[in-house]
Amino acid sequence: MKSIFWSHASQQGEYADFGDAVTFDTTHKTNMYGKPLGMFVGANNHLQCTTFGFVLLGDETIETFEWVFNAFKTCMGGDGPRVMLTDQDPAMPVALGRVFPNTIHRLCLWHVQNRFRTYLNKLYKRFGDRDFKAKFQSIIHHPLTPSEFETAWEWMLEKFSLRDDTTLKNLHDL
Repeated sequence: MKSIFWSHASQQGEYADFGDAVTFDTTHKTNMYGKPLGMFVGANNHLQCTTFGFVLLGDETIETFEWVFNAFKTCMGGDGPRVMLTDQDPAMPVALGRVFPNTIHRLCLWHVQNRFRTYLNKLYKRFGDRDFKAKFQSIIHHPLTPSEFETAWEWMLEKFSLRDDTTLKNLHDL
């Protein structure tokens, strides 16, 4: 056996009610074989996490992710989520686009920030007296429209003289 997907009836019912936005993450390798454990997770109307399914993966290739997404799709009645958040595995968006062509794909904010954590911690320390961390986190986490986000991001770059900072440019582009 290479990979296994499982979901029970109550999880499928939760998906029918709360499956508009789904997070799929395979960064957990806590089993004795070091194989990725993937979890399909959403939020109910009380903003509590709800799990729709699990998969133990043999590998993280495009073909395996296609199999996973097809298994999820079949199990959940053939409908894909409106939005799926994933980690930064490069095979996921390819497989996701093939299986769920109408699903909007975005990267999980935690994974994006984690990739830049060391650099951000340096900025937090460098501008600690000017409250850079609070301002940055407010821009990242506050629900802004795209144009409001861009305006706030430009304001931050200007205020802290970071317009030519290539790491922040890469973070923004990602």
